[in-house]
Amino acid sequence: MRLLARMSVRRRAVVSSPRLTSINPRRVRLARLLALMVMAVMGLWLSSCGGTPSNTVLLTFFESPIVTPLVPVAGQNYVVNFGIENADEQQSVITNVQYTVTRNNITVVSSVVPLLTAHVPISIYYTDNQQSGIYSYVLTIDPNHLIPQISTTLNTEIFQVKVLPLTVM
Repeated sequence: MRLLARMSVRRRAVVSSPRLTSINPRRVRLARLLALMVMAVMGLWLSSCGGTPSNTVLLTFFESPIVTPLVPVAGQNYVVNFGIENADEQQSVITNVQYTVTRNNITVVSSVVPLLTAHVPISIYYTDNQQSGIYSYVLTIDPNHLIPQISTTLNTEIFQVKVLPLTVM
């Protein structure tokens, strides 16, 4: 007690303060845990900020292509509707996803989806008009393999459209 009496008021406060003389191990663990949580959240945020995520993406077709009318006649416009989806489990956003539509091995559409968010399918419509016959269509997502993916086996969809001849009754 005499030692404390000889010290200045300011110095007595520093020596008697429990915060400066001992470190609470629970607070240290809590601070470390909070720091790790902040770093994890920042890492997830940085990995999902646009661009191309690495090897978690699974580009696929949302549904089979639908042709309307189902059986067109020669000279009649018909619409091919299909959906593209980013089935990524990490909730990524992919930019500039290219797709192509070919008819009988000739590319008829080559375009880009500017933004593809995980689990938000994008519908694409293509209008065609052909003479009677059977036409083979191939839809391809990321034809040049610019986006790293888990698998590219779901990037292609093949189907046929039969156009009937126009008959006069």
